[in-house]
Amino acid sequence: MIPYRFSKRDAVILSGIVGLAQNAERETARKTVNEVITATLERFSKEQLVDLFRNFIFMGLSVESNARDFMEAYFISETDMHPHDAEKLNLPTLWGALYGVGLAAGVDSNKACEGCAFRLGTHANQSPGTTVDADSCVHGYWSDDPFWCHEDLKDGQPTKKCVGYALKKSGILGQGKVKKGSEEKCHTLKPPDTPGTAKQARKPQDH
Repeated sequence: MIPYRFSKRDAVILSGIVGLAQNAERETARKTVNEVITATLERFSKEQLVDLFRNFIFMGLSVESNARDFMEAYFISETDMHPHDAEKLNLPTLWGALYGVGLAAGVDSNKACEGCAFRLGTHANQSPGTTVDADSCVHGYWSDDPFWCHEDLKDGQPTKKCVGYALKKSGILGQGKVKKGSEEKCHTLKPPDTPGTAKQARKPQDH
């Protein structure tokens, strides 16, 4: 269990902000939420904000861990999935979402599929197995294999290269940054040792 700690007052304040943010899909709503967040956080000192942010991250990781445990248990009990396969579920994580920010940078999302790994905020863009795999395909870390589109399948297999991948690679090639084995990456962070990451997502149908 990942420990986190809030005072009752801070928990109430944060829950109110989260509740507002959940309904902030429209720009006008986001403006209101941003104003509330700014006004609320101005009440805290720098030290308090650091402590608040630290514990909010720990709480997010705890929620993430519990969600994975629930999904694994659900698939094992309700679909007869083997526990070994359930452990490989490629679920979104905080780390995956942060890695996905770099992956989506510079890519015109209007030209990509709705669920593209190179579109900020999608399931694929937040799943560590997919984001690390997509980044490696762009830069050729493991091989020269392209990253395949997961929405246009035939008999469960991809039929074309991912548009987001093509846009990302062409953009970086234009800057002269792609070289086999280069150190140019979305991030320099090492992916956490969690299920559903890196080489577990090498098969195109898993993207």
